Amino acid sequence: MISLLTINRALVLLFAFCLSIPIASAACTFRAAEGPTETPRVTPPTLPSRPTSTPEPTLTPRPTRTPKPILPVPQEIRELAKEVDAALQRRDLLFFKESAVTLPITCGAKDVPPGIGGPDCQYVGQQFDGFPIARMGSEGGTIPLENALALIERLWSESVPQATDQFGSGEARVYALGPSAVVLTALIERPQDFAGAGPLRVSLATHWRQESSGWRFVKLTSAFVLGKAFLVPEPAALSHLQGWERF
Repeated sequence: MISLLTINRALVLLFAFCLSIPIASAACTFRAAEGPTETPRVTPPTLPSRPTSTPEPTLTPRPTRTPKPILPVPQEIRELAKEVDAALQRRDLLFFKESAVTLPITCGAKDVPPGIGGPDCQYVGQQFDGFPIARMGSEGGTIPLENALALIERLWSESVPQATDQFGSGEARVYALGPSAVVLTALIERPQDFAGAGPLRVSLATHWRQESSGWRFVKLTSAFVLGKAFLVPEPAALSHLQGWERF
């Protein structure tokens, strides 16, 4: 015969079981609502994009300079050279002045200070008879005629006639000719700002144009720094003269 104690224990167990059913059901219902747990995706870091390479600039080739043609020296220049040499011997600066072709210059604000290739203006309003000058190894321009004549005068006023070098005596004289140029040279006293020792060999190229009235002195090229350029002659000087012949 089942005792009352046994029956009470059975009832307790049944009650506990009944309570466990809704809790389990609710737990299952809750997990179902949550859905399956997903593994979070790892987003890879964004790599910086490679910079687009800039194409190298295309260099435009410089136009090739066409060398000036080498021309023969006409007989008329040989005759003129004799007159120029005689003027040097008698130190006749008037010979060059009277044959010079000048351009009247009035200096404006844009001319001061002097620009490359422009007139040699020292102040606004300055006026002078301009004469073209070129300089070997440098830029040229337009200078007062008196300044150009002063360069020629230095060939005899500062010459050292008794000195000699590979080009001969130091006296002022004609040394070479071009198709329209007469080259003058001398050994002069070396300026203090020039390196070296002893007399300095300098040369000038006087450029001429033949007109109905005779030969006109139209330009001066100075080679005081590169004095031997016109005497060898060097390639740049030969191209500048467009020909060369020893006087």
